[in-house]
Amino acid sequence: MNRQEFIQKHCQRPDFDQSDVLMRISANLSDLHIEKEFFTPEQMDAKLNAIKEYISDYRMLARLEEMNARHREQELQEFYNHLGR
Repeated sequence: MNRQEFIQKHCQRPDFDQSDVLMRISANLSDLHIEKEFFTPEQMDAKLNAIKEYISDYRMLARLEEMNARHREQELQEFYNHLGR
């Protein structure tokens, strides 16, 4: 999942960062304290599964962005090596 797909799927602001993701997870978990009194077990399962999916999607995005950053760094280093730096 790339950044744009994550933004669209989870209605995330385009300039989000890790702190925003953690705050959203925290807010959703806090909501569960209130909602547990009103939700049916099926609704609670759906909410928990949505939170888990969000976490999983972000994990995939973070891994992809980290791999891309390492790849760019490696290519830049190879370029510098080619130049004799």
